[in-house]
Amino acid sequence: MRNIVSFYFSEEKGRLLENLIYIELKRRGHNIFFDKEKNECDFLIEEKGKIIEAIQVCYFLNEENKEREIAGLIESLKKNNLKKGTIVTYADEEEIKYDGFTINIVPAINFLTTKI
Repeated sequence: MRNIVSFYFSEEKGRLLENLIYIELKRRGHNIFFDKEKNECDFLIEEKGKIIEAIQVCYFLNEENKEREIAGLIESLKKNNLKKGTIVTYADEEEIKYDGFTINIVPAINFLTTKI
């Protein structure tokens, strides 16, 4: 809808995917925070005063953005004493072990159809 009524013609797929995930998290009733210090993590899920999940969203991971996306997630995992986090992409699926942390890379369709 935004692309139809807008003069801005860039698809901004990553931003649209991030908005979709945000809306889904709100629909599920989560308290959501954003984390930015040295790096950025898109969503922190809070429950009963404690951060229980860290989620990063990007349309796809490649050599140009993978390090940045992982760094933001790892920084938030360390800060909130979590051992695993999630990166939601359009279609990538993988599990990465990184510096003692587990990062689940999941396609958006799987994330949207699975309860956290």
